[in-house]
Amino acid sequence: MAKAVGFEGASSIFRAPPGMAQDECYDLQAFSDGQQVISCWRLTAEELQEVQRTGVVWLSITGRTLSPVFVSGTALITIDGRPSEAEPDLPIAERSKG
Repeated sequence: MAKAVGFEGASSIFRAPPGMAQDECYDLQAFSDGQQVISCWRLTAEELQEVQRTGVVWLSITGRTLSPVFVSGTALITIDGRPSEAEPDLPIAERSKG
């Protein structure tokens, strides 16, 4: 499964819903400006091969409604006029204790 990674310009951490196991959902670093939320995901080598073979990416969103979404293979944020860079794989963010 693709893993969320931090990136330059990330400004928020969205916490996993209470009661969901960390293998189902984990905290997510993202950029949020009140108009949009942008996150960055790294595919495994196997997923990259499958995307190359099929040309498709699947998206699953937990819940009963669906907001408009956009999936891109290029950075959606610029830093000083250049594309944002993703960080190496990050550990799962520590969930709040309260």
